[in-house]
Amino acid sequence: MRPSINVVCDVAAKQGGGDPAAIRKFVAWAESTKFERTRWESGE
Repeated sequence: MRPSINVVCDVAAKQGGGDPAAIRKFVAWAESTKFERTRWESGE
């Protein structure tokens, strides 16, 4: 199961998603899980 982009954003916001370090960590995770590809495939 993949988290929806809304869920990911909500969690990021709760964890301080505006923090550059947190954003970099998220991007690294996204790349490692091919999140960007799955997001585009789902039409988000």
